[in-house]
Amino acid sequence: MGKLALHEIDGEEKQELVTCEPEELQAIVKEDTQYEITVLEEKLAQMKPNMAAIAEYRKKVQIRFLSSPLMYNCSAVEMFKSNYKELHIFEYANV
Repeated sequence: MGKLALHEIDGEEKQELVTCEPEELQAIVKEDTQYEITVLEEKLAQMKPNMAAIAEYRKKVQIRFLSSPLMYNCSAVEMFKSNYKELHIFEYANV
């Protein structure tokens, strides 16, 4: 069996790998350990995010990001038209 090591996780303090003696390992009750594994697996299953909702959110963000320049250009064109009309009216008023 290869050498075991713990990986560091951001935001958590580093832990040391615990080694057990053969007598300690024999004292561990198999049923208790299996129960702990089952509880941890259930907790893990509850923590799984809804990937479809995340994908939908990312799609909406992408659409919003791509349409923003288009909305900005439409607003700029409308502003230009409005200013042109005001200038045109101002020209005829001063003639």
